[in-house]
Amino acid sequence: MATANTEVIDFATTNLPVSVSATESITLDFDGTAGALLKASGSVDIGLFGFVYLSGDFAFEKSSKLLRVTGETTDTEFQVLQIGRAT
Repeated sequence: MATANTEVIDFATTNLPVSVSATESITLDFDGTAGALLKASGSVDIGLFGFVYLSGDFAFEKSSKLLRVTGETTDTEFQVLQIGRAT
């Protein structure tokens, strides 16, 4: 059985421009020290039965972080999930 490749690309040191249309592009500049990274954001508008309406922006990010637990002398790697919203 083959082993998984766990290498992470560090776009902070070598940015990667990506064309998203004929006239626009975005630049990937994620810091590789964050480890494996999953990041998304967007906007949502929800209407429930024409009575309740919700609208806002959201974002989440899952990454690896080295954290020190209180009382320990060394750092431990944790999987961290950050969730945010704005209205």
